[in-house]
Amino acid sequence: MSFTFYFGISFSSLSLKDSIDNKAILIPDYKSDKSKFNFEYLGKSRKIFYYSDISYLNQNKAIKLTFSPSFNYNKFKFKIDLEYFLNLEESSLLVNDWSPMGIMEKIDYLELQLFDKKINLFLGEISDLTFGHGYLLNKYGNNYNYPIDKNIGIKVKAKNSNNSISYISFISNLDHFLDSGGLLGNHLSFLISDSFPIRIGLGHIVDLDQFVDFKSHINRSRQINAFEIDFDFPLFNILDRNVLLIGEISAIKFPETRYYKRVDDSQFTNDKKSRNGVWGLLFPGFKYTLDQYSITLGFNYNSSIFSPYYFNQTYDFEKIRYRKYNIGQNEQNFFDESELLMSFTNDNSDESIFIPKDLYTMINGYENTYHTYGFTGLFERKINNKSYLNIEYSYFKELTNNTINPLSFNDLLVDFSINRPLFSFPGEINFLISKTFFETSTASLLEENLMYGLTLKLNVYKNLFISAEFKDVFYDKDFDGDIDKISYINTGLKLKF
Repeated sequence: MSFTFYFGISFSSLSLKDSIDNKAILIPDYKSDKSKFNFEYLGKSRKIFYYSDISYLNQNKAIKLTFSPSFNYNKFKFKIDLEYFLNLEESSLLVNDWSPMGIMEKIDYLELQLFDKKINLFLGEISDLTFGHGYLLNKYGNNYNYPIDKNIGIKVKAKNSNNSISYISFISNLDHFLDSGGLLGNHLSFLISDSFPIRIGLGHIVDLDQFVDFKSHINRSRQINAFEIDFDFPLFNILDRNVLLIGEISAIKFPETRYYKRVDDSQFTNDKKSRNGVWGLLFPGFKYTLDQYSITLGFNYNSSIFSPYYFNQTYDFEKIRYRKYNIGQNEQNFFDESELLMSFTNDNSDESIFIPKDLYTMINGYENTYHTYGFTGLFERKINNKSYLNIEYSYFKELTNNTINPLSFNDLLVDFSINRPLFSFPGEINFLISKTFFETSTASLLEENLMYGLTLKLNVYKNLFISAEFKDVFYDKDFDGDIDKISYINTGLKLKF
């Protein structure tokens, strides 16, 4: 079975949720992933499946052999991918890990539903995880670097009988958590009342140690906390569909004082600033749903040096970046900045740095040192049960009154899945391109905030499938100061029993 890396969100309905007692309208749930547990074989439902796979990983010069048993019974679902890599080159990054934790990380999913589905326990791959309207935690996933890394996370969902209260908690990486690292998040949402149907959400996210993957390179730990409050309220009806008024405010608390410099005028007079935290606001926002379509438009206002969608698809790649940077030369006139940056060097050398995501703009020359304002637009369309289109774009511009040209920033996601006959065979195509919070002039740069991929699967005969997958992610794998393009190209055959 060739591993199929499904990008993007899978949502089962674009209609509004049922109201509480037919009165209070709730926000639509576009991120339901229950469809991955629907198994069918030759038109009949079955409880147990076996997948076998042989594929060639072109870029990694390896052959992948996989056996995947799946079990689907009532309120319990389970699937594990027992993979083995035959590396054709000694330099391959692929590792066969059969330790207890390595075996656990081969679990694709284990789901248990309790108390009439009011409590849902999940162990496995986390994808497309969003809190509120996504201004802080947006479509986060813990396995975008597969097959080099395979991680296992935990999710707990709970709700009451009429959905007026819901709760979700997650741990992004069980292995990191046991080493005092990883993302932890909690989100509680509740409806005020039937007569005043505003839904309010409260969220908290903490990265216990952003340096957990770099312990062999730098003796450093850093914890960062973030909070968000979101709401939605049914505003009015158009064509029997509700327009929702939505909003979210997000805040990030730094573990140290953060310094930045403003250029006030054409004379380049430096105005030094400092902050211990940042915030961003999505408001007002409007969400309109009609049959198979959903359109969202929101306006944004952010504090200086705030990065919207901080915990996003590429967070695990960009939470720490390695760069060649001469601190002494570049910060010779700024003692506080130099002292802060020096704390992220591995040997007190001022030539290179392991820099956290929220500090990266200190050294890349594109720092939003002024407040920014802009908008976010989101278009979603459900084509059929397995096909969808999702386009999301945000634009932010610095708010300045001086003669210096303000910087502008963007955030882009294009994500679609098409399930239709290809070359006369039943087929499926999945595509994603995502580039998060980049300055306009750096749109073409290949950095850690970029990811794209394409998957093709054809059902050539009954239970025989041909699949091909391509994706690129970016990070410095050998710590030489240059960003590497990590490609995954996989072609193979899959049999389903």
